[in-house]
Amino acid sequence: MILVSLYFLLIFATGGEFLEVLIPEKFPCAARITGNSSKNVVCVCNATYCDRIEPAENHTLGGKFLIYRSSEAGDRLRKYYGAFLGAGDEKADITIQIDAKSTYQEIIGFGGAFSDSTGLNLNSLDVAVQDQILRAYFGPDGLDYSLARVPIGSTDFSTHEYSLDEVQNDTDLTMFKLSNEDLQMKIPFIRCALALSPNLKLFASPWSPPGWMKTNQKMHNGGSLLPTSQIHQSYANYLTQFFTEYAKNHVEFWGMTVQNEPRTSGMTSWTWQGLNLTREMERDFLRDYLGPTLRAENVTRDLKIMVLDDVRTDVVEEADTIFNDPIASSFADGIAVHWYDDAFTSISLYDTTHKNHPSKFLLATEACLGFEDGEGPKLGNWSRAEELAWSQIEYLEHWVSGWVDWNLVLDEKGGPNWVNNMVDVGIVVNQTAQEFYKQPIFYSMGHFSKFLPPASLRIHHEKISDSTENQENPKVTCAILPRSARRTCVILNREPREINAKLVDIQENREFLVKLAPNSIQTVIWDGGK
Repeated sequence: MILVSLYFLLIFATGGEFLEVLIPEKFPCAARITGNSSKNVVCVCNATYCDRIEPAENHTLGGKFLIYRSSEAGDRLRKYYGAFLGAGDEKADITIQIDAKSTYQEIIGFGGAFSDSTGLNLNSLDVAVQDQILRAYFGPDGLDYSLARVPIGSTDFSTHEYSLDEVQNDTDLTMFKLSNEDLQMKIPFIRCALALSPNLKLFASPWSPPGWMKTNQKMHNGGSLLPTSQIHQSYANYLTQFFTEYAKNHVEFWGMTVQNEPRTSGMTSWTWQGLNLTREMERDFLRDYLGPTLRAENVTRDLKIMVLDDVRTDVVEEADTIFNDPIASSFADGIAVHWYDDAFTSISLYDTTHKNHPSKFLLATEACLGFEDGEGPKLGNWSRAEELAWSQIEYLEHWVSGWVDWNLVLDEKGGPNWVNNMVDVGIVVNQTAQEFYKQPIFYSMGHFSKFLPPASLRIHHEKISDSTENQENPKVTCAILPRSARRTCVILNREPREINAKLVDIQENREFLVKLAPNSIQTVIWDGGK
């Protein structure tokens, strides 16, 4: 691999119409080219150095706007200033009109998951390197993650199958206890993340009950809860006890999902942990057991409960089945979705779900790349960053309130995973070298998590002119942070050519041109007072 430098100052103009100034970075990406292409770039970090992302809040903009850009050419959240234009008809390939008075859903947040594999890989590193990773995700000069998912018990991203009560038929849960994985691979790092980001919202998801609670007597290969009231109540108590034990370790939760992938993992051919819950079974378990049990305990009384937590194939039917039952609905706050199989369904399903149940939020709770062929990480691969950004913009534009990636950290093979279901990840660890690599998808996530904080509101935009050949490009989403009136747009250009985009803020009577570099993601930020 070849080490290259991406640190320089550049001032340039395009056709004399507008100016961009590259802001010098104190801690730029230590770029390394991987593989056979100069476009495959990772940013290398170790115990003594890691690139940092200066918060936009540090910049008083006034008559300027701010651009953070990542690109196939090697930009990684690099900062530029731009100047507003006077009124006129400056040439642009596309004009985007933004109306900050027209608002939609509130942003909940963005983040990733504290899987066992994440903890195992973190524990393989020196403490100084661990701190760099956690700072990169949760620190104010990192991605500012505001959400984190925590599995209840084991998943495929564990080294083995385990539950939190392995004693057969222990329906009173007298032998319930947190696992070594909880105590050594999750809780210590979660507490470090909370120290960096005290407002971090944690939510938990179970993959499977203990095998003895299920019809097939094992945690994998599908299977449902045994059809007895005793087992259903015991499992509701089991899930509640998880939160109680974590609270004893100074970790409290914002929410939970009833079950990870209750349709997908319910198949008998499913090789890792799962539980089959039909829509009706999930409704009844929530209504009659889980909801009342959680609400009866101080630790869990205010948990945000999400249903589905699976692909969107039957999101409309799921929402109708559960939310149209007034008792079940009283326990459910939102619906969680996964992005897998999106190619086979329409994004409009989210519009229908929101229309039918506008008081319930939608949240994307799991996504990853590299699972299709089991190849795991592709170091420096830019196309995956574009794919992730495209989906996040599309989700946000259709009422989804945030996005949570899968594992935070994996090794160079994309694991460990006890069923060899290897995937890609934002940070790849090299234990031997005691260093880690920030993938392009890490920075793709940052374009959203860093600049669309919780309580932001998505705002209206529309293309009012477009001379480009591909009407699906560029892809845009915009938001406002009400407490400051600061506007933000994330713009993805998937074309291998530069596009000049004019942004028009109709409330502020301002317009400006943004150069969308070939194959790039831009986060554009400006202040407003109206």
